[in-house]
Amino acid sequence: ASASSFTAETLCQRRGGAAFWSELTLAPVPAPGDGAQPLYWVAEVRDIDQRRRADAQQRSDDKRFHDLVENIPAGVVVHGPGSEILLANQEASRLLGLSLDQLAGRVAIDPRWHFQHEDGRPFALNEYPVNRVLSTLEAVENMVGGIHHPGGSGLMWVMCNAFPVFAPSGELSNVIVSFTDVTDLKRAQLELHDSEERLRLVLRGSNDAPWDWDLVR
Repeated sequence: ASASSFTAETLCQRRGGAAFWSELTLAPVPAPGDGAQPLYWVAEVRDIDQRRRADAQQRSDDKRFHDLVENIPAGVVVHGPGSEILLANQEASRLLGLSLDQLAGRVAIDPRWHFQHEDGRPFALNEYPVNRVLSTLEAVENMVGGIHHPGGSGLMWVMCNAFPVFAPSGELSNVIVSFTDVTDLKRAQLELHDSEERLRLVLRGSNDAPWDWDLVR
């Protein structure tokens, strides 16, 4: 069989002694006739040190970002410009009731899920935080909503924030959505409201007027 060209990346050394990464390509020049061995080889060396360093820096930045997202005490989901999920942390997996594999690449919500406003109205798709950011390119702050998902134990309340991330070119790069569980706070608010409502009804049905007595005086 005739020889074929091949390419490899290798570490070279400059005249001054500094090491650099290069891309070496060897291409055979066929011998006249049907000779299996090439007449000679042509070598091309291309300096790719800057690209390799940029790739290494990008991998390092990606790892730091991933570690930061994973250690934030809130659910975090990173969406691409098409709303697809690129990254999610373990807390997001726990709160949403989906594994990280199930979250990866999702662009739609399971129809068995229910998201609702504080007044009980269901969220329309264009009201979801990621969709609001995609349509307005503006941040969404402190949105409270209820989540009822398959396999969940009742209604869970979360406070959600979302904001756009832009590339140096000015184009939308990502949408980062974070949410924290505020179910206990929401329940306490509802209980306080119920207590106040019961007190109001008691006073309303009584002939007595409410009054205060300052024992210190």
